[in-house]
Amino acid sequence: MPRMRQLLLRLPLAVLAFGLVSAGPAMSQRAADDPNEVVGRVGNAEIKLGQVRDFLRAADPNVRLQAEKDPQVLNRLVRNELGRLAVLAEARDKKWDQRPEVQAQLEAARLNVILGSYLQSVVQMPPGFPSDAEIQAAYETNKGNLMKPGEYRLAQIFLSVPASADKGVTDAVQRRADELVRKARTKGTDFAALARESSDHKESAVGGGDLGWLGAQNLLPEVRNAVGFMAKNEISAAIRSPNGFHIVKMIDSKPSVVAPLAEVREALIQTLRQRRAEELQAAYLNGMLERGGLAINEVALRKAVAPQ
Repeated sequence: MPRMRQLLLRLPLAVLAFGLVSAGPAMSQRAADDPNEVVGRVGNAEIKLGQVRDFLRAADPNVRLQAEKDPQVLNRLVRNELGRLAVLAEARDKKWDQRPEVQAQLEAARLNVILGSYLQSVVQMPPGFPSDAEIQAAYETNKGNLMKPGEYRLAQIFLSVPASADKGVTDAVQRRADELVRKARTKGTDFAALARESSDHKESAVGGGDLGWLGAQNLLPEVRNAVGFMAKNEISAAIRSPNGFHIVKMIDSKPSVVAPLAEVREALIQTLRQRRAEELQAAYLNGMLERGGLAINEVALRKAVAPQ
């Protein structure tokens, strides 16, 4: 199955590989806009177009951007949600939500929601917080935690190994991969031409295997571990991944650097506001304890942890 970058990329969410049939070009615009149109189904669980839109609106901006750009990412998010819905339906069929320990956890969660919502209503954030000076100070203090991962411009030759392949098939593909490595490392060999001729990943093969610039955090661990030590124009040995074998050429690389303030400004603002909100809420709680005349029976309290 052709997947443009999936063969080298690792998704930021823990989702499972799959394939959902996407709507074809013949789908009418009216059908595409119907929020009740079923996007995916497993057993009695289903997810509708409107639910997907709601999920994306509430998702992390980076995840939403990836889903908008790459249908495979969007498909995987839908599959993951369908899996959750299917497990939830199974649990309800078994009346799992009626178990005493589950009921206790649900009640605790309900009380936490009430408490959190009320505290947010009575605690007011200072106007204009954080200021530009406070944002700049937070940026300077946290530069060590604001590093942009290194980036690599890679090209690949990919040889797929079916999930059902036995050892004989896998060994045969590896021998072919090793031979391609030997050819690619031979002086005068055009890696791009070899990728167009040999790669099973046809979408990247058309461009000579060029995958463009990729962040280190997005690479499969097997690939990331290899390219981290490669020099410019170096060609890797055959790298085994769950999908098959990758022969990677390092076209260029960029070192890890501190992210510019403009790129992390909104994240810093959210972190500072969250921290201040927690401080204000803690102060409100402490004030309520003082006003209420706090009294604790230390003798009785110690009995809670004494051996019985």
